Amino acid sequence: ADPPALVTLGTYTLFDLTSQHLSRNTTLHLQESTFRELRIDLSLTPAPGAPAFTTTPNMILGASVPPSREAQTLYTPVAETSAITQRGRQTIARFSLPAHVPVERVSFALAPSFAGNFSRNVQVIGHTEGEPATAVETLTGSIQRVRLNMGTSREIHQQQLSVPATLGANLQHDADVEIRIDNGDDQPLPITAVKLEMRQRRICFNLPAAPLTLNYGDPTLEAPVYDFARTLSLASAPAPAKLAPEQLNPTYRPRPTPLRPLTERHPELLWITLLAVVCILAVIAINSSKRLPK
Repeated sequence: ADPPALVTLGTYTLFDLTSQHLSRNTTLHLQESTFRELRIDLSLTPAPGAPAFTTTPNMILGASVPPSREAQTLYTPVAETSAITQRGRQTIARFSLPAHVPVERVSFALAPSFAGNFSRNVQVIGHTEGEPATAVETLTGSIQRVRLNMGTSREIHQQQLSVPATLGANLQHDADVEIRIDNGDDQPLPITAVKLEMRQRRICFNLPAAPLTLNYGDPTLEAPVYDFARTLSLASAPAPAKLAPEQLNPTYRPRPTPLRPLTERHPELLWITLLAVVCILAVIAINSSKRLPK
């Protein structure tokens, strides 16, 4: 039998420009495939301005394929601001979020006319209202862009303008979120907008004959469990549904207050009963002592 034909998945450039205060990239962003074998041919050359070196197999310590589908994840903005300020060597963006709004990524937009290379460290700081000023959550990351022409057949082109930042687990109350970009000795980036984003969630259901109503807001209810979640099959593209504007429920009635035990409604009764028992025991003890022989 003839050997299987080889399929070329593309040509990519790995680089390390940290000596030039830029970024490094050791990941090949291949298209999704199901090949049983993967062959990678590496050709190592020094970066511009770096001394020459001799390539050896020991320079490659190993390789792995992570089970990541980050590139297929869709995000939805939950807050956005274009009010960008400067404080010393830092670029600052601030947000005020209501309770229970999940934040899982911070994205940045640059001026279209800006084409420079850069690498900046980013801090995401969340503070819940009602907590001490020292009770903050800090996440770190970096944004970067590298565009270099390495010759007639090689070009480095990498851009990352987002930072993973999962804050939703700690934002159980209204919170303030501050984004800090450390510019160091470089000029501030021309950032036009900063977005807080969350992963898109889907609610799937059979197409109803009449419009559906989504009710929410009762913190005492538990999450329901439907068999539909185990039998759902999205063989064809589902039809998207659009939510109408939010409005108050006209049929809402406050949940009746559960009847508390008598001791919780009148805690003084517990002390009165305890004192009465002590008095009765004291009287019994006194009467018993009178009957004892001298």
